[in-house]
Amino acid sequence: MPLTTRDPVQTRSSCASARLASTRLMHTSGPGPTQCASPTDLKSIHAGLSAALSGGVARPVVAREFPLDLARKAHEAVMAPGALGKIVLIP
Repeated sequence: MPLTTRDPVQTRSSCASARLASTRLMHTSGPGPTQCASPTDLKSIHAGLSAALSGGVARPVVAREFPLDLARKAHEAVMAPGALGKIVLIP
């Protein structure tokens, strides 16, 4: 049953439920249909990302850093329209 939502929380939790049930869930979250990754796919993706980061081929883009006590503002920044890059919380 297709999910037609742009709510990222609902989409993530639906994908997690589908993975727990060892099934795949089709949903639309952008311009076209996408499919949740299986646990095997996730392991492969994680290995590829780890290798790229370790080898310096990929570098994360850090947009802003916030002290931990400003986590609420950090969340607002990452959810803002046009947000680009990662938000880092500093303990």
